[in-house]
Amino acid sequence: MDAIATQELLTDFDRDALREVATIGAGHVATALSQLAGAKVLIEVPQVSIVHISEVSKLIGPQEEPMAGMYMRLMGDGNGTILVALRRQAALSLVDLLLANLGRPAHLLSEMEQSALREVGNILAGAFLTAIGNFVNVVLLPSVPHLAVDMIGALVQSLLIESGIDRDYAFVMHVSFLWGDHDVGGHLLIAPDATTMDALLRRLRELSQDVC
Repeated sequence: MDAIATQELLTDFDRDALREVATIGAGHVATALSQLAGAKVLIEVPQVSIVHISEVSKLIGPQEEPMAGMYMRLMGDGNGTILVALRRQAALSLVDLLLANLGRPAHLLSEMEQSALREVGNILAGAFLTAIGNFVNVVLLPSVPHLAVDMIGALVQSLLIESGIDRDYAFVMHVSFLWGDHDVGGHLLIAPDATTMDALLRRLRELSQDVC
């Protein structure tokens, strides 16, 4: 892949653009989750970066930490893979928010609760892909999510092996879900294939030149 996709070569415009896209996506996620939960949910994205795929699992959390991961394929005008990674307790807290569960054993996830988590993944990925797509004038869509609970290192490794897609870099967004006295975090990983990533970043370059 072209060296244009390295974090070091991102311009100030690129970083500002990514933060703007993240803010727009966060607003859409907050609206959708608030409607589902019947309570006000705020979404913050304090960090957006582009990292080499080999560094992703280290950025998300300790390799041995159990996480709930929602896998999706990137479709539309691009190709790639998507992972929404939530620490196990964060995932359970979101399930309780959406389904108003009380007193459920902390280690169990019913089919309905798994479905709720997949919906969170779908909303999160869909909102951010739409924001990115609108910004660079392409259509980006997530596939139906698949849920897995495993250590973060295994989740990321499985994602890379099973997809069979050639990619070097990924967008990684740290996402905070805020409601009541809760503040739980997760990560959204969007790993376009080399061609798609290059096209997205070249489009950012074109936009920055238009602004200048």
